[in-house]
Amino acid sequence: CFDPYPDLPGWLRTYFVALTLFDPLAAVLLARCTRSGVALAVAVFLSDAFANGWANYVLDPAVGITVGRFGHAVTTVLALGVCATAPRLWRAATPVQQSG
Repeated sequence: CFDPYPDLPGWLRTYFVALTLFDPLAAVLLARCTRSGVALAVAVFLSDAFANGWANYVLDPAVGITVGRFGHAVTTVLALGVCATAPRLWRAATPVQQSG
């Protein structure tokens, strides 16, 4: 049947598949200027950089620069960019309205 990333451990496969939901959700929430979007974007990018690092440096026996390691570098730069802009995005985002 359908088995993406068959060579990866189950937890890592599950994470990468979950990104198909969390990436667009973060984008939509950011587009709506919500603080939950900022928090989710930071969480997604940081965890993605970690997961890609694990897959490319711990699990991959290749030596030197590979396509995956180049992609990991790009993901890490994006994660750092999101973290650097998160405080400004947080202040500009709409806080959650409390009912009552």
